[in-house]
Amino acid sequence: MPDHGCDTGSASGPGPGRRQGIVLIGLRRSGKSTVGRLLARTLHLPFVDLDERCSALAGRPVAEVLREEGEAAFRALELRALAALDAPSAVLACGGGTPLAPGARELLVAHGPLIYLRASPEELKVRAAADQRPGDRPLLAGSDALSEVEVLYARRDPIYRDLATHVVPADGDPEAVLRCCLQRLELSAD
Repeated sequence: MPDHGCDTGSASGPGPGRRQGIVLIGLRRSGKSTVGRLLARTLHLPFVDLDERCSALAGRPVAEVLREEGEAAFRALELRALAALDAPSAVLACGGGTPLAPGARELLVAHGPLIYLRASPEELKVRAAADQRPGDRPLLAGSDALSEVEVLYARRDPIYRDLATHVVPADGDPEAVLRCCLQRLELSAD
């Protein structure tokens, strides 16, 4: 089982010349897009947000697809977007439920090491409350967000941990999470 702590000392090892991608998984608002962009910039790799790819494929926002067609239709769309990924050396930020879709695990594992950004339910609730937008996705919305997050966390945490190559604590600021990701991957920030 992966170690869950992370000292933020320096990392070393192969840098920008890597051929394999990096996959970030975790619950919504765990920092996958924010940390993913930082990681991509640091390693001189392209960044791919799977939700953005899904939105482009559908021609409308992800929230609309979920609301109008349901989660099963969205997961099928997500799988199509994942299979069509044309940047094998990219940092890929997945949607929170991506690892749950049948067939997605194999595609994710083939892309590269999987980093589970593991934020606590309490932190996810704080982030959800601070980031509510009109038309927001249905998950993690509403007045009982902590209970909803705790249910999702209980259901998905074992799946993420089982799938992940590395588990990175994600309650801290994005720069600290980035340093921990680099340390786990044994990469330098050149």
